Amino acid sequence: MPLDKIASIPYIEDDAIYQEQKAYAIAFELDGVPVEDHSNHKINNQQVVVHDLRGASSTPQLESSGFQFVQSDLRHTFRELDARERSPRYPAKTGYKAKFAQPSTVPHVDYTPNSTRARLRQITDEAEFEPLKDAPVWRVLKGPNHDWPLAVCDFASIHPEKDPLESDLVFRDAVSENVVLRHNPSHSWYYLSGQRTNEVLVFRNATSPGRSASKAFHASFGTQEIVESEKELRQSIEVRLFAFL
Repeated sequence: MPLDKIASIPYIEDDAIYQEQKAYAIAFELDGVPVEDHSNHKINNQQVVVHDLRGASSTPQLESSGFQFVQSDLRHTFRELDARERSPRYPAKTGYKAKFAQPSTVPHVDYTPNSTRARLRQITDEAEFEPLKDAPVWRVLKGPNHDWPLAVCDFASIHPEKDPLESDLVFRDAVSENVVLRHNPSHSWYYLSGQRTNEVLVFRNATSPGRSASKAFHASFGTQEIVESEKELRQSIEVRLFAFL
């Protein structure tokens, strides 16, 4: 039986400020600067239905929706890789520093085409990156997972000109660029309840011009229905794949 959820999604407000300055978020702590001043993102919290894909007769596909779930058994250990483990104190914003990167609740796409190319220039000597697709693979390391699952928005429900907003993501030693999302009541959100380790999410961040524009805006969301004795902190890992076509 599908377990649809009601979730509060912190969209980016459709504000005139972004006509004068680019959206940005600083991804590290600035001494003496409150956390709320690390970004000019104005938040617009909206209650949405997140539809459960467990047992669905038809499911979103990568080319049209920007994401899909596939079956793939876990055959490796990840002791030497950076895995995400939710801190028990998440989502508290201040007063502690988590060991691992924490789930993001703001709907976003990790890269733009420009920041994808910039990232590739950092890791390869190849001079030509076109055409390409950036298609990450995400899975949980413990399952079934009920803790802060990942919700994904069907790209077919997004207005491609009005809803996305490019935003700078500022690190100590570099500036990247991602895309955040403004609210539209037509958005369709999905997740997979009780996601298992062999149920892998493949999604898309960016593609070359002329290729399918579908991409997957995604965000973690909290649920209150979990019995405390059954609750396991989410552990997940993501592999960034760049396909040269």
